Amino acid sequence: MEDLDKYKAPSWLKGKLYTQVESQENLKIFSECLKLTSIDTIINTSGLYTVFAPTDEAFNIYFSENPEYNKDVKNIPLEELEQLVEFHIVQNSWSKVQLKKINVKGWIDEDDDNVEHRANKKETLYREKNKKYYVEYSDEDGFKIVDEERSLFRTSFTRSRKYVPVFFNEYFSTYGIPTSDYEYYFDRSFDGGIYYANAKVSDADEIPAENGYLYIIDRVVEPLLNTEELLEKEYAEYSYSEFLDLIHEFPVFELNLDETYKQAGADEGLQVDTLYNLSYPELAFNIHSEITGSNENNAINSIQYHNSFFAPSNQALDAFLEKYIKGSKQWGSLANVPNSIKTIIINSHMVSDISYESDILAGFINEERDLVNIPESNILQKDYGSNSTYVGLNEVIVPRAFSCVSAPVYLRRGFYTFLNAIEETNILAALKKRDANYSFFVIPDLTYGMLRDSSLNVVLKNNRISFRAYNRSTEKFESVLDNDLRKKLLNHVGTDLPLGAADIEFVRNLAGNYIVFDNVNNLVSGTANTTFGFGGDSIIDLQPVLLEEITDNGKTYEIDTWFSFANVKMSDRIREINNSFLLLMEKAGLANKLLGDEYELNFINLGTFYTVFIPDPIALNNYNTDTLSNSELQEFIKAHFLSGDIIFTDGKASSGVYTTLNDSDYKHINIETGIDYISILDDNNIEYTCINLSAGKTNLTTTTPVSNDDDSSVWSFVTTGVVHSIDSVLIK
Repeated sequence: MEDLDKYKAPSWLKGKLYTQVESQENLKIFSECLKLTSIDTIINTSGLYTVFAPTDEAFNIYFSENPEYNKDVKNIPLEELEQLVEFHIVQNSWSKVQLKKINVKGWIDEDDDNVEHRANKKETLYREKNKKYYVEYSDEDGFKIVDEERSLFRTSFTRSRKYVPVFFNEYFSTYGIPTSDYEYYFDRSFDGGIYYANAKVSDADEIPAENGYLYIIDRVVEPLLNTEELLEKEYAEYSYSEFLDLIHEFPVFELNLDETYKQAGADEGLQVDTLYNLSYPELAFNIHSEITGSNENNAINSIQYHNSFFAPSNQALDAFLEKYIKGSKQWGSLANVPNSIKTIIINSHMVSDISYESDILAGFINEERDLVNIPESNILQKDYGSNSTYVGLNEVIVPRAFSCVSAPVYLRRGFYTFLNAIEETNILAALKKRDANYSFFVIPDLTYGMLRDSSLNVVLKNNRISFRAYNRSTEKFESVLDNDLRKKLLNHVGTDLPLGAADIEFVRNLAGNYIVFDNVNNLVSGTANTTFGFGGDSIIDLQPVLLEEITDNGKTYEIDTWFSFANVKMSDRIREINNSFLLLMEKAGLANKLLGDEYELNFINLGTFYTVFIPDPIALNNYNTDTLSNSELQEFIKAHFLSGDIIFTDGKASSGVYTTLNDSDYKHINIETGIDYISILDDNNIEYTCINLSAGKTNLTTTTPVSNDDDSSVWSFVTTGVVHSIDSVLIK
């Protein structure tokens, strides 16, 4: 077979990769580097590789930037030289065509409009050594990485080689990234072709070898540092060590026995370090890991995923702590800050995507889902790291939780229970809404302690938070489910601020119910009487206290306990005002009697808003309903049901013509809303009847159950109607 031409090596194929490097006149220094590190024998023996070889001129530039090597690669410490060489060699063979075509596993399809992940990286041969971390341990906080050398340490197993980014025209056009973004991190313009990190690949064709391809590049590419390594660097005018210390409070070390026993000598019984997988599950990504993407066990994702990190300097962090943490009403020191707040501060500086200059200028969304805008004057440095783009800052990115209505809860020491409830139920995103005008009511820890109100207690067990409450009606502690807790919290977030004009004012909350403001006595409540404690029977008044923190989407008030809300069906509200009217509805076939005294109204739609006017007994008795046919009786009843709106006596609803459920001459009703009254007008705009706040049975809310497979909360109801007693019928 060797005699057949098709099995002979082509004349242009000069051997394996090192042979090809050695044959190039302008790669003498890189060839020497390969020999000094013995990597020449690796790439000239087996395996598939792509070598990006710096020219001799590239090394001259490198030596001018590193004069300590005295223009000789022999003066570079061998370990550093090995790292340098390995970072210029990529696993597998990649032709120029292959380098510029990348699909879902790292390949770009120029015709695919659904490209999500903007990284384009290749795996190099450089793998860092396993790293030793000194740690301290406490039962309360677990492990914490410390600077000082300790007897207790953990050796982190390096799970992946480093990656290097590759740039070309198709990359920028596919992702819609301006080529100027390249210069932002690499301090040189992009003028077409292929770039290997900060080095441009020669425009000449790739040089084939028996086991891969050789490219010639115009710069020596130093191994890119990961986020942790960049945080560890010290600069003349600034450092990021304090923020790194904050991150190092959240490590998780998972024992890796497989890799422990793979170490040299382990199978012979020699003593070796126990290896651990290090991760930071509370943070957006692992700052030390070369593996990027949501699945830390899938290294292949690293070729298409990249992160961003915005690092505040020590001076910036100190100024931030002075303003937001150290005040007399605040936490006093960073050590006192709960871990949930610390992770918010850290994640506010992390993004699970590349952040180019165009992204930073336009504003970007960080891991806390906050919109961030960074002025150019706040930027200290810019680096394209191996696992993140890295921007140093002279100001901390302040979490939005510190400026919206949640601010007092997150900035003060006295709302620890409420803080944990917000975090556990994930309602912070709703509280941070920018165009809102919330009225938010929070309960201080002092209430639960001094007043022995056990309506909510935090239970910490095995680093897991749960909640329980003492039910005064059963005299037992009961677990509080997340759905119950979420609804309780949302019931404390009014979607507007009180106007203060009406004596009694109603504001809808995020749970779909109403907060009631007594503007005369400065009291606030839900739609039911407020009771002391969970399941309590002692009725108390709540007088809100406006908290002093400046918030940009509403106001935050302190109150003494939880609101209560009436969960009452419309049929029960009608019975409460005039049972005769409910019986009349049954007679007309509009109400079906269920078990006991329960009724179901069969002509209203669940989820539709209603305002209902129920004639009092005198008014109903004065109207001869017994003379009406069944169809006339139905129309009579439906004329008292206004569909599509909830109208209270606080004057917030607009005056005008509203639609009833009556299909005859009384399909529309003319209403004038005012402060503490509702007037119903006749055809001549003359008052026919008036509902006054002082009349008694008015502003009685009705609810509709809301439930699904994921929501079994006892608070799963929303207010969908209001019932008013009137002294006249609405059909003449």
